[in-house]
Amino acid sequence: MQNQLNELKQKMLEFFQLVKSKINHKKSEKVSEEKQSDGTGGKVLAILGSILV
Repeated sequence: MQNQLNELKQKMLEFFQLVKSKINHKKSEKVSEEKQSDGTGGKVLAILGSILV
């Protein structure tokens, strides 16, 4: 059971890192969108990541 939880935790962390990298990539593509963004996506991912650790 603990092994399955650790595997799930690792997969979720990898998923959040992937989503965060895609968010950052999109922000770097369009400067105007970056100025309009409030940046909550990164904050949400940071909170979820800290919960998993």
